[in-house]
Amino acid sequence: MQKKSSPDPYDLPICPFSNLEIYSPPEWKRVVFQDGYTVSFWKIGENIFLSKGHGDVYLEGLKQAIEFRQKIIREHLADDRYYIVLEDSSELGKVPGEARALYKTDVELDSRMGCVIFFGGSTFLKLSVFLAKKIHLVHSNVFILDTYEESIHVSLDVLGKKAASRQSLGQIKSAAAGFLKTFI
Repeated sequence: MQKKSSPDPYDLPICPFSNLEIYSPPEWKRVVFQDGYTVSFWKIGENIFLSKGHGDVYLEGLKQAIEFRQKIIREHLADDRYYIVLEDSSELGKVPGEARALYKTDVELDSRMGCVIFFGGSTFLKLSVFLAKKIHLVHSNVFILDTYEESIHVSLDVLGKKAASRQSLGQIKSAAAGFLKTFI
């Protein structure tokens, strides 16, 4: 008897862990970027973007996938908003060094990306990210977690802190402007 697999929780219309709406049109599903490497994309709420790669990743395929993700973000996120990237690595195959280096560079150059959260990855991926953080090869907010649920909770926490930080900055600017007006 064949075991029936359950759908990924992000294939539902509403996230069961946050009650945020999940959006993923058909043209974002199993997009082929190279032979044997496909990626599906989802937008969760307003600021969370999830991708799930399938197969072995090589440099050209990863370049195309990053460009596609950036296009989605440009089209579906206001210019001044932070966002979070979730990476479901559960069906990812080999990722050669040059592809990892490209991904790392893309993450570090994007000032609006609040963090990247990998989940469902292999022990090797977890160890790689852990060591890269320990020896300071990764300078951005990168998390390696076990589940989608944990990833959603950390995403909401990071977004909440970013929003509070931006609000505080706005209050400081407003107070400074008010202070300066008393001298003008």
